[in-house]
Amino acid sequence: MASFLLGIALLLLLAALGAGPTLALLPARWSRHWPIVAPIVGLCLLIVASDAPGYFLPSRTYGPPLILFLLTLSLGLAWRLRARARPLCWAALVPVLPLLAIGVWPIGREGILTTLGFRNHDYLFYTLVELQLLKWPQSLPDWLQRAPAEHFAAVARLGGWRMGLPFVSANLCALLRLLPHQLDGTLWAALYALFPGTVATAHALIVPRASRQARLGLLLLASLSGTSLTLLRIDAASQLAATLVLLLIWGIGWRALGARPRGMRALAGLLIAGLASLLHESAPFLLLLAINLVLSLRLTRRLAWGAIGKRLAWAVLAVALMPFTLLRALQAAQNLNRGAFGQWFGGELISLFPSAFGMGTGSPGVLEEVPAAVRALTVVGGLAGAALLLQSHRLRQPQRALVTSLSGGVVLLLGLLPLTGITYFGGKLAMTFHPFALVGAAAVADRLGPGHRGVTRALVGLLLAGNLAWITAFALQRERPDFGIKAEHLRLLEALRHHPGPVFLTGNLESPTPDPEHVAGYLLALLERPASHRFHKWSYFQSVRFEPRAPALDGRPELALVWKPGAFAEELVRGKRVFETESFALYDLSRHGSHVVSAAFEQGWHELEREPGSGRTYRWAAQEAKLRLDWVPPGLCLGLDVRPPPGSGATGVLATTGPLLRRYEIGSGWTRLKLPLEGESPELLLAPLSPPRPVPNDTRRLAFAVSRLELEPCVPPPVSELPSRLFFEEGWYGPESEPEREFRWSRDGARLRVRDTAAGSCLDFEARTGPTCPATEIVAIANGRESRHRVGPDWAGVSLPLEEGEVLLSLRPNRPPEAPAPDGRPLAIALGNPRVVPCGLRRSR
Repeated sequence: MASFLLGIALLLLLAALGAGPTLALLPARWSRHWPIVAPIVGLCLLIVASDAPGYFLPSRTYGPPLILFLLTLSLGLAWRLRARARPLCWAALVPVLPLLAIGVWPIGREGILTTLGFRNHDYLFYTLVELQLLKWPQSLPDWLQRAPAEHFAAVARLGGWRMGLPFVSANLCALLRLLPHQLDGTLWAALYALFPGTVATAHALIVPRASRQARLGLLLLASLSGTSLTLLRIDAASQLAATLVLLLIWGIGWRALGARPRGMRALAGLLIAGLASLLHESAPFLLLLAINLVLSLRLTRRLAWGAIGKRLAWAVLAVALMPFTLLRALQAAQNLNRGAFGQWFGGELISLFPSAFGMGTGSPGVLEEVPAAVRALTVVGGLAGAALLLQSHRLRQPQRALVTSLSGGVVLLLGLLPLTGITYFGGKLAMTFHPFALVGAAAVADRLGPGHRGVTRALVGLLLAGNLAWITAFALQRERPDFGIKAEHLRLLEALRHHPGPVFLTGNLESPTPDPEHVAGYLLALLERPASHRFHKWSYFQSVRFEPRAPALDGRPELALVWKPGAFAEELVRGKRVFETESFALYDLSRHGSHVVSAAFEQGWHELEREPGSGRTYRWAAQEAKLRLDWVPPGLCLGLDVRPPPGSGATGVLATTGPLLRRYEIGSGWTRLKLPLEGESPELLLAPLSPPRPVPNDTRRLAFAVSRLELEPCVPPPVSELPSRLFFEEGWYGPESEPEREFRWSRDGARLRVRDTAAGSCLDFEARTGPTCPATEIVAIANGRESRHRVGPDWAGVSLPLEEGEVLLSLRPNRPPEAPAPDGRPLAIALGNPRVVPCGLRRSR
C-alpha cells in the first residue's frame, strides 16, 4: 500500500510540475489531453532544469529548492489558464491506477519501499548512480575513492549512458527524504501507468477524427501491452520513459511542423531536450522520427525544403539547451560497446516483430519459461498486427505517409542490424516502436472496418488475444523477483551500522550475476564505508570507463562480508560471526589470528555439487584446473580434500603455485593435502597424473574432485628437505609427469633460481636427454662457477652444491638438440623431482 500511495504522489507531483507549461503551450484543440501530457512534460522539465546544477552540485543541495521553484511557477501558470483544463479526456485516465497497482505489486509483496528486478540488476546501477548524485558533488570525499561504489562517482556526470532519470530520482529523493532504492521502483511503475494514455494521446494527435471504437480499442491494446510491462520488469526504466517522450514528440512534432502556432514547437523542443538526456541512444530514434515527419510533410503538404528547415530549427535549439548532456553523451559514445550477432539477414525480424505489437516469443523478463502455446499465440497476434499495417495504403494521405514511412524505416533497420552486428539496439528499437505500430494498426482498422468488418474483427481479435496471453504470462508467475534490495539487506545494513570498520567482500564470485556485489556496494555506500574486493566478471564496477583498482585497504580488513551460497566461502574465513541472513554472513576479524581469503574457481572446474547424506560440497575438475586465492596471510597453507573419480585406484596430482611444482599422492577416497602458498594472491594450477575418465551415469570425463578448503598452518618440512624455494625461469616448458616422477623439459639453455638456501645444501634432481639430443653432459653454472655432469637417454641422479642465500643456476646440454622431437618441440634436458637437501643425503625415489 505504501508503494501504491507513493506512486500516486509521484504522478501528482510530476503532473503539477508540467501542468503550467502543458496548458500554456498545448493548443486549445488538444488541451483536454493535458493530464496525460503534463507528467511527461514535468519529467522533461525537471531533467532540463537539473542539467547544469547537477553537473556540479549534489541533489540534496539544489534539488528541493529547484523542484519547489518549478512547482510554484507551474501551478501559478496553470491557475491562470485553469479555464483550458476542461473538458478532460477521462478515458485515457482510466487505466492509470490499475496499471500502477500492477507495477508496484511485486514491491507490495516485499512489505517495504524498495526496488526489485526480474532477471536484471540494472536497478542497482540506477540506485548507485543516484546515491552519488544525491549526496556528493563532482569532487568526491577521500573515503569514496576507496569504496566499492567509487567507479560510479562520475558515471552520470562524466559519460554515463543513462543520465536523465537518475537526476530526476535523486532530486525527488532529496525532496521526499527517501533513499534511491525506496523510490525508483515506484517511480518506474508510475511511468508504466502513463503508457496507455500516452498512446491514446499520440493517436488523437495523429488521427484526430478516429472513431470511438478505434480509440477505445487502442486504449485496451495499450493497457494489455506485455512489451511495456517487460520494460518495467527488467528495469529498462530509461527506455520506458523515453518511449513515452518519443510518442509525444511524434504526435506534437507532426502538429508543430504542419501548423504556425509556436507553442507546440516549444513543447516539442522541451521534450527533445529531455529525451537527449534520458537515453544515450536518443540520436537514432530522433533521426528516424525526423525522417518520418519530414517525408510525410513533403509528400502531403508540399512544403518547400527551406520552410521545413526553418520549422525544424527549434529541434536544434532544443538540444543546445543541454550543454552538459551533450558533453556526457560524447564521452559515453566513446565507450559504446557492441557485439556481433551472426544471424542471417532478417533473423532479427523473426524474433522481434511480435514485440512491435506488445508481445514476444521468449520469456518476458520473468523467471519461468513461457508455454509454447502462448508463444505461438503471440506470433499469430504479431502476424495479425503486421497484416493490419500492410493495409496502411487505405489511410488518408497524411496518416498513410506517417505510418508507412515509419514502419518501413523500422523494418529496414531490423533487417539490416544483424549485418552490422548491432543487435542489442535492435531489441530496443522493436520495443520502442511497438506503441507506434499499435497507433498505425488502430488507424488502419478504423478505415478497414466499414467495408471489411469480418476481417477487421478477426485481425483485431488476434492482436488482442496475443497481448492478453502475453500479459497473462506475468500474472501466472509463481516466483518473486530474484534481484533487489530486500528486508534481509536492510537488517544487514543495521548490522554494518553497529560494527564499524573497513570491509572485505568475499564469497560467491561465481554467481550467475554480480547482484550480491552490487547490493553490498550500495549498502556500504549508504554508510559511507570503504571496502575491498575482487570484481565479478560481469560487475558494473568493471563495465564503466574506469579501470579496476587494487585492494583499497592499507592494512587487514576488520570485517568480512560473505555472500552465500558461495563455493567453499565460509571455510576460508576465520573470525567471530556477528550477523547472518539467508544470503549474507558478517564476521568480525579484529581478533588475533582472524583472516579472510576469497577463493575463485577459474577455468577447468565443473559446477558445485553436494554429496547426498553427508552434505559435503565438492567440485570436479575436467582436467587441469586453476584456483585463485586473495588476501592469504603469511605462514599459512591451503588444506583441501582431493579424490579421484569413482572406481579409480590411488593416483596423484601435480600442484603448481607460481614457479613452484610439487607432486601429491591421493588414495581412492578423500585424501587431505596441504599446499604451500606463494604471495598474497597465489594462483594454483592442479593437474591430474591420471587421464580423466568417464564414470557411470555421467556424461562428463572427470579427473579429480576437491572439497573442504581451509587455511592451515604449514607443516614444517622433513629433515631430508630444506625450506628452500625453486623457481623455473626462462627456457623451460610446462610441468609434465609420469609414474613416480614430475619433470620439465628445457629447450636448450635454461635457468633455475633457488632461494633461501641454507649452508651445506645441494640441489638433488634427476636428468635425461631428449630423443633427438646427442648431449652427454649437462653444463651447470651456479653464481659464475661451472660444473659438468654426465647425462644420457635414461634417468640419472645429479647433485649440485649450492651457496647460502640465493643461487641462479644456468643449465644447458653440451650439444643442442639436432631436430625437433616427435611432438614437434626441441627437447634438450628433462629435469625431474628437484629437491633441496643436505649435501650427501640422497632421497629415495
